[in-house]
Amino acid sequence: RVLIICNPNSPSGTFTPLDVIEDLARGREWIVVVDEAYVDFAPATALTLVARYDNVLVLRSFSKSFSLAGMRIGLAFGHPELLGELAKVKDSYNVSRVAIAAGVAALEDYTWMEQNVARIVASRARLSEELRAVGYDVLPSAANFVLARRPGEDQGAVQAALPWRGVRGKIRARCKRRCASAASSCGTSRRRASSMPCGSASGPMRRSIDCSRSCVRSVDAAHHTPGTRR
Repeated sequence: RVLIICNPNSPSGTFTPLDVIEDLARGREWIVVVDEAYVDFAPATALTLVARYDNVLVLRSFSKSFSLAGMRIGLAFGHPELLGELAKVKDSYNVSRVAIAAGVAALEDYTWMEQNVARIVASRARLSEELRAVGYDVLPSAANFVLARRPGEDQGAVQAALPWRGVRGKIRARCKRRCASAASSCGTSRRRASSMPCGSASGPMRRSIDCSRSCVRSVDAAHHTPGTRR
């Protein structure tokens, strides 16, 4: 059996404490896979658990903090025996030479990644604060995006306004069960999370963090575009 934990989570951006993950791994027969695609924006990593538990596998990506999404490259950390089993089933030549070269270069310039993360984290804090100031509920995020909603309002109009301001954004149309599950890790009640609508562009807004100017345009669109009461 395999237990997969996305930490930080998507689409909520919430962070599961490492002691919770350790409790799930300790003395268990299943494999605990921790997807840490967004972890460089978070306060801690599960890599420390790899040395203590042979059933923990940590996955990393170069797509987020290193801004190398086009390379489609990542890393896996785990017990040698576990990694050996993965090697038996992986595709041949599943990573190109160009992607490998890009990954090596990125790791050699780790300072750039840290500076990139610091800039995004600062922008995330500002965006969260400004969205709350115009009436949005914003889940605490440990990723490079925020999930926000304005209670009782359809966000379809905001979605339509974003491109006109040069901003790419998404209004989530997730089902209520998934939204409730995603929010539970940060203390949000299932009843409150289940009020996030689904099936249309009326769900919560997931806004990725890029440049500060784009974030300002997002807040401007959210503030000046009237929502439709549900």
